[in-house]
Amino acid sequence: MNLKLLYFSATDNTEAICKEIAAGIKKDYQIYDLTSKQARGKAYSFAGNDLLIVGVPVYSGRVPEFLVKVLQEIKGSSTPAVFVVTYGNRDYDDALLELKDIFEANGFKGIAGAAFIGEHSYGKEIAGERPDSDDLRLAREFGIRILKKLIGIKDLSDWPDLEVKGSYPLKERSKRFKDIRPETTEACTECGICAENCPMEIISFENFRDIEPGKCIRCCGCIQKCPEDAKYFADPGFNRIKSYLIKNFSDIRKDPDLFI
Repeated sequence: MNLKLLYFSATDNTEAICKEIAAGIKKDYQIYDLTSKQARGKAYSFAGNDLLIVGVPVYSGRVPEFLVKVLQEIKGSSTPAVFVVTYGNRDYDDALLELKDIFEANGFKGIAGAAFIGEHSYGKEIAGERPDSDDLRLAREFGIRILKKLIGIKDLSDWPDLEVKGSYPLKERSKRFKDIRPETTEACTECGICAENCPMEIISFENFRDIEPGKCIRCCGCIQKCPEDAKYFADPGFNRIKSYLIKNFSDIRKDPDLFI
């Protein structure tokens, strides 16, 4: 079976978890990284002898809206799949169920699912430095469990239907912050790291303070990867939500949820 990874990971958390799960299954695997806009414009299909690990971050309890149409175009052929979401310590709500539904409607057979915690994109105060060594160990052990179960089943049709956390109707998408974008301080050295890592390609390479309006997805990749901490959100509503998350979820350690 050919092991393949497909993920969107603006702040590297989802990538880390998917790779660690893969390491528990097989040393060699192929990566399809949807973090770049160019990669999201390509067509993808997977065969029955592939095993796909697909991972996305959780945005307000759902699969990121801009990713849905991309994922709906990915085709399988009775392809076994492992569904993974990462979230910033609040909750993943219906995201894992939504991811499962998208892929199972397109020819994939869900065999396992997981929700792991990663440092919240809004600030290091919320689940800072996660996934940590314990999370990565659990992810690799999860991969080993998947492999053992695959070895024990001769026909994929014998694999029971996958059940994960979530409910219908899916959580309503947040309508807040549709048109905000990061500000840039005088600490900016114009290194270009923010523009190079923007998954929406909306930061100008000619002026790194120039960000297209209405297109920021608030992944905070530019903020987290700036070596000078020169990017930030000034919007009062955004910062109220950030303060709420810090107050209510910074002192809680949630454990990953595993479904197999």
